[in-house]
Amino acid sequence: MLRLKRAAVLVAAMATAALVLLGAAGPASAAGSSAAARNVSQSTATHQSAKPPAGNQIVVVNSFEAWATQKASVAVTTSRSVTGSGFYVRIYDYTIGAYIGTCDTGTICTAYETSPVAASHGVDAFIADNSTSFPPGHIQSEWDNSALVWKGTYLDLEASATTAAPGATVTLTSTAGTDISSSPFSNEIFDTTTGALLASCKTGTTCSVTVTEAQATTHAFTAYFGDNGTTAPPAALQATSQTTYVTWTHSGWTVSLSAAGGVWVGSTFTATATASADVGTAHYYIEIFNENGTLLASCASGTTCSASVANAGYFTDLVAFVTPNSTTLPPSGLVAASNATETLGYVPFAI
Repeated sequence: MLRLKRAAVLVAAMATAALVLLGAAGPASAAGSSAAARNVSQSTATHQSAKPPAGNQIVVVNSFEAWATQKASVAVTTSRSVTGSGFYVRIYDYTIGAYIGTCDTGTICTAYETSPVAASHGVDAFIADNSTSFPPGHIQSEWDNSALVWKGTYLDLEASATTAAPGATVTLTSTAGTDISSSPFSNEIFDTTTGALLASCKTGTTCSVTVTEAQATTHAFTAYFGDNGTTAPPAALQATSQTTYVTWTHSGWTVSLSAAGGVWVGSTFTATATASADVGTAHYYIEIFNENGTLLASCASGTTCSASVANAGYFTDLVAFVTPNSTTLPPSGLVAASNATETLGYVPFAI
């Protein structure tokens, strides 16, 4: 099952869903998102105040989404031209608290914005005066159920085997949640142990590469969605996969890890690692780590080891090992690595 990465993608998706459910936009943006490089369709002509055309109304607001860093747009269409009326079409982004479009001619007014990451901004449109206040004065018509949306994606990195014999080939596959062909970014896989770029893909949903090691060793691998580059993390980073560990060893040990796919933020869940044999007979431990480096559980006997995990954020990534007793990630002298798991944190969304 694919797992989400990056809170920005989640928040943007939740915000967009809320806008649809409400039928009236509300503030909703990804953490760290900001609007920049505005290019607004606007006339600088000055008109004397006059009565607006009778019955002039906003009849439709169309939004056109874009990838993060590219221009998303919103187009407001009025029933009659505002030319010479003394009134304006005003487009207001209330996520950033600013007018992003003002037009005093024609029947269509279009505004553009960019965001460095995936996001959703609520937008209001008015036929009103040209005041700087919000809402503007002398409102003739209002439309408040639109949004500017910047797309993102998530990455899931899987290894065909997380424990293999030296010399064996392992396939790494990074899967994006959507086709990235139209995006300005690349799906890249790095060996984070050596820093080497292993694969870079700009189309489709998957990117794969094979890796092998002749000697007993463990390597960590991570996928990134961002600018095409040879160093990790790349510039304009949009998404990061969980870290996947592969151990090449003659030990014969294996270990797997299971955990909940999603729980409410602030609640706890249980993660269970299962080894191929009783670790007590070989003086090994089953250890479960949060991928932030925290050791969550260490069991000196049996074939299973469980940890109660507090889900404090949007994503909790875990991995398990069979290893001598160790508190560092990855443990030294490990003889088996598990698949990485990721638990999504559900956030109550007030509407």
